[in-house]
Amino acid sequence: MKRDKASDFEAFLKKPDPAVRVVLLHGEDEGLVRERADQLAKSVVPDLRDPFRIATLTGEQLAQDPARLADEAAAIAMGGGRRVVRVKDAPKGLTSQRQSAILRDFVAAPMGDALVIVEAGELRRDNAFLKAVEAANAAVAVKCGLDEDWTIEKVIADTLAQHGLAADDAATAYLVDHLGGDRQLTRRELEKLALYAGERGKDRPITLAEAASSVGDTAALDEDDLCAAIAGGDRATADRCLLRLQAEGESPVRVLRVVSQIFQRMHVYQAALGAGRSSDEAVRAARFFGPRGPAFGTAARQWPAATLVEAFRRLNEAEARCKSTGFPDWTVAARTLAALASIPQRGLRR
Repeated sequence: MKRDKASDFEAFLKKPDPAVRVVLLHGEDEGLVRERADQLAKSVVPDLRDPFRIATLTGEQLAQDPARLADEAAAIAMGGGRRVVRVKDAPKGLTSQRQSAILRDFVAAPMGDALVIVEAGELRRDNAFLKAVEAANAAVAVKCGLDEDWTIEKVIADTLAQHGLAADDAATAYLVDHLGGDRQLTRRELEKLALYAGERGKDRPITLAEAASSVGDTAALDEDDLCAAIAGGDRATADRCLLRLQAEGESPVRVLRVVSQIFQRMHVYQAALGAGRSSDEAVRAARFFGPRGPAFGTAARQWPAATLVEAFRRLNEAEARCKSTGFPDWTVAARTLAALASIPQRGLRR
């Protein structure tokens, strides 16, 4: 079955059909996918930390152990109660076709009575697993598209209302324009705004100036912004850029490499200055083109050669750890990049 409308999902959430064994959540807004997966899981198991009633698999784990999905779905919880099996990031990666086949087989013949929630990114209309779910009576596919303006406005109002707050029209318009399409990132920014606004009640709505002070242009933040923030020592903007890139599903290894390229260019810039070339010539040698070129040149002056070498070492080490089993890749990347963004103000610290 297919339930793409938000109202369809809300209705299903209020009264889940016990005959539905598999729910596929997919779409561009991976933050909304995760949020709905949490809501759906809580409708069956109130405590998502319950190890006896919640099992979590990744698509890669599924591919390596095809029988595990059926085993987890058929397992009986200690103490009773229906179980939830969450399959994250599937079908995805080099083994996506194998993952898709395993999931299709389960949809055709589900085991046990657990609710299986599959959290996927954007899937093509001809994806075999998606088509199998839409054709099955015991499975539901829910598309999680990017928030439109009216949806974001409702999320803003509802989230602030949970804190006893409201925003005036100008502030709401600003928030709609400056919050991205990822639902979880939007909620994090609004939680931060609520903390900033404090306890004031709805009779004193949040103003445009207050919204602008707390919430930057998150929707427009990209890798260039991240590089500029790290080079210039703007830790707050770097943190927001990382949140945005992570929410968009960007690879942490790729982000580390992009930042490494900027440090390489800063090294070229310094070498050009050391060779007696002018600042403009050094900017061209380092290929600092575009409106940010002069700013990168200015930032490069804050980084001594020895510090750049240490930064390269940290970035290479972080990339190696991201590729190693057992290390949470985004945590490793975020900590490394946040530390680098602090160097221009605090100096290099080991």
